[in-house]
Amino acid sequence: MVMAGSDVVLPCSLDNKNIELALFDWMKDGRQDVFLYDDGTHDNNSCPGEDEQFKGRVSHFPDELLHGNASIIIRNTRLSDSGSYTCDFPHIQQKRFHIELLVAERRASDKDSDSPLLTGKHARNKDFDLLHRLGKTF
Repeated sequence: MVMAGSDVVLPCSLDNKNIELALFDWMKDGRQDVFLYDDGTHDNNSCPGEDEQFKGRVSHFPDELLHGNASIIIRNTRLSDSGSYTCDFPHIQQKRFHIELLVAERRASDKDSDSPLLTGKHARNKDFDLLHRLGKTF
């Protein structure tokens, strides 16, 4: 869970494989375009299919593509960002990752937390819990 207004990293990676020339696509709830990367180009703010909800708030980590990192960061999260996210490599067989994101309303009594808990299920039906701590380096 992450508090509304904070930033969150949605992790997705292939084991140390250079993906600079790959295609990967992030979707929310199977129908909303979040982020598309294709052979060195990305839709960051200008993809015609990108959902308005994400415009100007989603980016990736270009320097990490060499290491197989297709993670994205969603800035200034909103309650409406809660949902099921997939990171799909359509040209690499059976490489799809699932992440559930829950954004909670910030209350005055909540501590400022930069450590969201994400739970997910890998497409090959291997259940896992993924703890991802958003560090100050992002």
